[in-house]
Amino acid sequence: MGKHRPTHQPLRITASHTGATLAIGAMAACTFTYGAAAPASALICGATAGLKIQLGADSQCSATGPGAIALAILPGSNATADGSGNTALAIGSSTAAAEGGSGNHATAIGIDNTAASAGGDGNNVTAIGVGNTALNVLGSNNNDTAIGVGNLAHSTGVPALGNETIGTDASGNGNTNTALGLANVAGSTFGNNNRNTAAGALNVAESVGTPGAHSPVLNITPTGDNNTNSALGIGNVAATALGNNNTNTAGGILNQAITAGSPGTEVPGLGPNDPPIFTVTQTGSGNHNTALGVANTTGTVLGNNNNNTAIGAANQAFTVGTPGATGTVPILGTQVNIDPTGNGNNNTSVGLGNTAGTVLGNDNNNLAGGLGNQAATIGTPGGQITDPLTGTTITLDPTGNGNTNTALGANNLSGTALGNDNSNNAWGFGNEAYTLGTPGASVDLPLLPPVTLDPTGNNNSNNAWGFDNTAGSQFTNGNSSSAFGFNQSDVQTGTPGVDIGGSQVLNSVPNVIPGGGNISIPNFNVPSFP
Repeated sequence: MGKHRPTHQPLRITASHTGATLAIGAMAACTFTYGAAAPASALICGATAGLKIQLGADSQCSATGPGAIALAILPGSNATADGSGNTALAIGSSTAAAEGGSGNHATAIGIDNTAASAGGDGNNVTAIGVGNTALNVLGSNNNDTAIGVGNLAHSTGVPALGNETIGTDASGNGNTNTALGLANVAGSTFGNNNRNTAAGALNVAESVGTPGAHSPVLNITPTGDNNTNSALGIGNVAATALGNNNTNTAGGILNQAITAGSPGTEVPGLGPNDPPIFTVTQTGSGNHNTALGVANTTGTVLGNNNNNTAIGAANQAFTVGTPGATGTVPILGTQVNIDPTGNGNNNTSVGLGNTAGTVLGNDNNNLAGGLGNQAATIGTPGGQITDPLTGTTITLDPTGNGNTNTALGANNLSGTALGNDNSNNAWGFGNEAYTLGTPGASVDLPLLPPVTLDPTGNNNSNNAWGFDNTAGSQFTNGNSSSAFGFNQSDVQTGTPGVDIGGSQVLNSVPNVIPGGGNISIPNFNVPSFP
């Protein structure tokens, strides 16, 4: 039987003054093109004009632009580098694409991975493993990394538009989004300089913002900037929506740490040196929300500079606020000055099934520790509104500020509703310590004496320690109630005073009856007017 010499596909290299081709293997083919003046030996300088290297059957690659490099290795790989200094590396049945912009780098390694950067400059997108996606759209200087199985890391932005008179800010820049493990999502949409990390399984770490905008009739502050969101473990969510400078951390199983804010808005004055006509303050900034353990929830909605912490299982710690508003309402002409709420609170819930929260209050400290405890503050914004047609001015004092409420043990309740600067402590089992108040208010009518309602629910101290005790202050100021031991009650009750034209019409002094059932006896005076 005769011998047969095996046949080999020859290595083919061709070159001319317009391009070169390097082919290795029966099905490999690649081409890159230089300018008309490039020398025949320019193959060794491919990095300056675009270099394509293709290894393995059925792989595809393309490189266009000065310094662009595309490398596809193994069957099913696809690498595209289109733009100055862009690089694309695909190994395995994956796709890497760096298209548009400059200095972008796309790397996809493994099976069914996609790493793509479309537009922008200086981005790095990396997908390694099985079924991962790393994506950048129209942003710059982002790092999006997805490693593992079925993860997604993404950045989306928009370039600056318009001019100095009318325009919007650039967004989607300088973000680092990392998704590691199984089916995690980490991303930034229309925000800048965020750090989002989702590691483990089924976690989500996201930042969502809005670009700033300016015009002669309306200015809007940017949101979605400088946030750090970390979701670590299984099924956790850490996110910021329309807020800045927040830190949200959810670690463990099924925890949530979230901030939701709103942009500040301004109607500029008519002249370049005139004050704004109307302003609404920005919310959702500078918050720290931390949920660690199992099924804990922490969050801030429309508040600033809050610390909400829930550690253990099924705990809640939250703040809810409202933006402030100042100026003249366009078209209506109403003069408005409303205080912001939901700022500077500390809410801490530790143990099992505890709740600590602030709603429409500022500078409160609420602590719930143990089993099934609740510590909360509820307030109202202060403000003043003037009707230009009638000249009527309504003033409302703020409530829900500066309170300390602690509930420690099991099934205790401590809280303040519509009061300020109170201390309520319920420690033990089944105790209640609380303050109820009313905001001060005044109505100033043209040609009529002003009417004033005195505030209540301020500067009270209520302590219930032991088993099933109740200590409370209802519509009083400066009171101290204490209930210690078993099934004791000490509750003080009053009514707000009323003043008309400088004369006290209703003045209440609480009478304390041991064990509760307290009665306040109002004093009535007939006002006299000059």
